[in-house]
Amino acid sequence: MVDSIPPAGDLRGSGVVPGRGVRRLGRNRWERRFDASLSGPPAVAGDWVLVGDDAGRLHALDARDGDPRWTTTHDRVSSPPVVADDIVYIGIGNERLHSCDLATGAEQWTSEPLRAQSQYPSESAPTWPIVAGDLVICRTWDSLCALDRGSGALRWSTDGYTNGSVYPPTVVAGLVLDATVVAGTDGSSASVNAVNLADGRDAWQYGPDEERDQRQVSPSRLAEHGGRLYTFEMSLTRPYGWLIELDPATGLTQRTVPLPPGLVSYHPPAVVDGTVWFGSVTLGEYVDDPPMGAVLCRADGDRVTVVAELAGEPAGQPLVAGGVLYLATGSGVLHAFDTATGQQLWSFDTGRPADSFLGPFHAVGDGVVYAGVKNGVVALAGDE
Repeated sequence: MVDSIPPAGDLRGSGVVPGRGVRRLGRNRWERRFDASLSGPPAVAGDWVLVGDDAGRLHALDARDGDPRWTTTHDRVSSPPVVADDIVYIGIGNERLHSCDLATGAEQWTSEPLRAQSQYPSESAPTWPIVAGDLVICRTWDSLCALDRGSGALRWSTDGYTNGSVYPPTVVAGLVLDATVVAGTDGSSASVNAVNLADGRDAWQYGPDEERDQRQVSPSRLAEHGGRLYTFEMSLTRPYGWLIELDPATGLTQRTVPLPPGLVSYHPPAVVDGTVWFGSVTLGEYVDDPPMGAVLCRADGDRVTVVAELAGEPAGQPLVAGGVLYLATGSGVLHAFDTATGQQLWSFDTGRPADSFLGPFHAVGDGVVYAGVKNGVVALAGDE
């Protein structure tokens, strides 16, 4: 049975990928171009690479040489593909989730339209799904939904008008954890919400008192490692940020670590052997000022260190494989760093600016990185 290589199949959101890292770039292993731009990052599953495009097509490629295996066409492709037990799951148009056979692309099921109340139809389609046991979990504009893996029937959904990140929720110890922005008549507020995996009932909620504390939790995916959840908070008025550790079972704060002055982080961290890696932007005097720069940071306990300058605003979660950390920037440059020394190993300009909210357009395999370019995928391999 073939499953997606993390992060697409990573329930805990740690950012750690099994296999070897690419320490030094050699010649591109292969390159595959399409006649439309990519709609999201590719997914890697065994000898398969799957990726959607803006023409509504899902492409299955041979991971070894990039040759096409099959293509299916939909109204649109609204999420990256995820593979579990040789079945592909992907968000498609009209607020539906679709599953198909990995080997052939043959449809298994397509769900009924999932509930959404957004005034922006393009934003109500399902985002990045994740498979947990016999459920497929995804987010629409206004709800978190769990579908039966076998039939696509809706098992439960949450209530509330929520605008979360594009990332999938984190699943830990029977709980589904999601950071969302809840819109209200007096503005919006962000929080981390935990619901029971079995039935979607509320378990706990975490978030600072924004009026009192003038702080807001980052609406991004949470990372779990060693029995702790990791996320970020930021000041609503000044350029200050904090790394927050939570107890997954209760949502209680275990540790609050201030970031160096001027640094804030909006994206999920990667956690490797207790070290937390993350990208940050450098702000001016006020939080609404445009970013002045961007850096890669690491946190060891209560100590936060700036490791390197970046070519642009970080885009998405760092991914770590075999001692190599990969981090993309909004300018479209993919960086690789040595986690032992913090030294940059290489960089690759994809030619495709990445949306800092939607995240990067690359996936990491064993000794290869599948980088999304403007209208295709390039397999970057090492020269070892």
